[in-house]
Amino acid sequence: MIGTDTILLQSKKGQEKQELEWDGRDRARIEDEAAGKSIELVRLGKLSDPKNPLTGEWSTTLAWNGGKYPARAVFLPDGMVIWIVTLRTEHGRYSVQGESIRLEIAGRPTVQGTFALAGDRLTLPNPKGAGSSFDRF
Repeated sequence: MIGTDTILLQSKKGQEKQELEWDGRDRARIEDEAAGKSIELVRLGKLSDPKNPLTGEWSTTLAWNGGKYPARAVFLPDGMVIWIVTLRTEHGRYSVQGESIRLEIAGRPTVQGTFALAGDRLTLPNPKGAGSSFDRF
């Protein structure tokens, strides 16, 4: 953070600077004045680091592809941010025996196969027979 400016995105073209405005200790707004857009943030949980009040998890809504979706932003102490946008939610069941997992999601074919956990990466079987990988954060 530099004053009220924080760099949220780095690209090959350089850095996009967006202004962070505080609306209280647990509410903030990221403003892109050039684009005329803003993102409202509401803190989830308690303030974890008074010296870096942006650190932690925040709730928001993001516009994408003509729709608005619930989202979370996790600002990490090292300056990284993780955006999690909920495009859809599916509920299901799973069972594990040894290294075999069975995944059941309503309206989808049951998936069964071997899963692997290596460090912070989980690999699950998918319906096409390949694996889908997920990183822990």
